Amino acid sequence: MTQTHKQNVPTLRFPGFDGLWKTAPINDWLSKLIDYRGKAPPKTETGVPLITARNVKMGYLDFKADEYIDKDMFETWMNRGRPKPGDVLFTTEAPLGNVAQYPSVLSLTLPTCFREFHRARSERGVPG
Repeated sequence: MTQTHKQNVPTLRFPGFDGLWKTAPINDWLSKLIDYRGKAPPKTETGVPLITARNVKMGYLDFKADEYIDKDMFETWMNRGRPKPGDVLFTTEAPLGNVAQYPSVLSLTLPTCFREFHRARSERGVPG
């Protein structure tokens, strides 16, 4: 076994897993990558909750919003796509490196505006 293969054999073994770790570029795993970093929408006192990178915690999404945007602005702003249950949200700026899965129990009728993070969706499965 080569040194590279030894590095890909995990110490902790999960039931039913007996092979090597597969490595691949992240784009091989994704069916969609949406970037919501950049310019912020204008804020309002009430309206649609604005979820930012500060809400993406390590392992969960904190839906406590202290900023809001107008509903009409929400429809315009979220034109790149909306999160679906199971999507992975990750931050690439402060706080850097937080990752959370969009919850499957959240009602999709609840409008929530997102900014300052990437959203990744995979329907491809594990690359071979």
